[in-house]
Amino acid sequence: MKQILIILALLFSIDHNCVAQYTDSIIEYYDYRWEKVDHKKKPYVFYRRARQTTEGTWHVQDYYRHADVLQMEGMFLDDSMTIEDGDFFYYHYNGAVAQTGRFHKGVKVGLWRRYGVDGTLLDSTRFKSTGFPYHKSFHWDETGRLMAYGEYDMAGTGEGFHIEYYEDSTISSYTRYAKGHLKDSIWTYYHRNGKPSLTATYDSGRLINFECYDESGIGTKNCDTALRIPEPGYNVNKFLGENIRMPREALEAELYGQYSVVVGIVVDLDGTITNVRIVQGSYAEFNAEALRVVKQLPKWQPARRQNRYIRAYYTLPINFRIE
Repeated sequence: MKQILIILALLFSIDHNCVAQYTDSIIEYYDYRWEKVDHKKKPYVFYRRARQTTEGTWHVQDYYRHADVLQMEGMFLDDSMTIEDGDFFYYHYNGAVAQTGRFHKGVKVGLWRRYGVDGTLLDSTRFKSTGFPYHKSFHWDETGRLMAYGEYDMAGTGEGFHIEYYEDSTISSYTRYAKGHLKDSIWTYYHRNGKPSLTATYDSGRLINFECYDESGIGTKNCDTALRIPEPGYNVNKFLGENIRMPREALEAELYGQYSVVVGIVVDLDGTITNVRIVQGSYAEFNAEALRVVKQLPKWQPARRQNRYIRAYYTLPINFRIE
């Protein structure tokens, strides 16, 4: 299935080239943060090929450097390439479709879907021309478990509700929106035992008040509403540097240059590192070594949000260089 998806991506590119005529073209280079770099002075992870059509729009194709595989393809209305227009396709590093959807003058419209590396459907949401979601919205994890569900006004005003779930299907949060997709009414977040951790009252986007509760359901003055990102408590770069080994296969293949692998992890409720996976890959040798070392990471301080510990997704870029 991976090979089919890669072939489809290439065919899509070829079809555009056959029918379109271009008046100008540029090539740009980016690091893993999608910050533009001078490829002669700094290593890059992505590169962009942008070509201006006779109508003045820009046909843009972004590629993963390591395999020349498409990362994104779409049309932009402006020279700065910030106003998307038309169908957009995003791809994982292995060529599999990552996300599909449509823009109208920079606004999401119609059905948007997001997929995992293995092709699993993760998100499905519809947007009106207002840019707000309408009808129903779904989010699943990689195993197909429903993790969030929303229902919104069919007119596209953004009015509706959104529910998030824990892995055991108990409710993690219940939130509501008024017209304009503004926070409204009572938002409730829950501990994993079903007791509320925080309630917040909004009026068309304006916070009126909030209260926090401990895991027994008793109100507490120690109200931590902010997002506290997970922290390792040690130097992660030092740990990676001391444990990463250059793969022998990469040396034998003379893979000169710098290559980046981005590894995704989940910091669990107790700080354990779980769900280690490649989210932006390179050659198989580098992918395997990055996974091996990241799986050895010691526990982190878990993340907190809305007065409770939460699982947090995090990414770690790892660079390999052979000179």
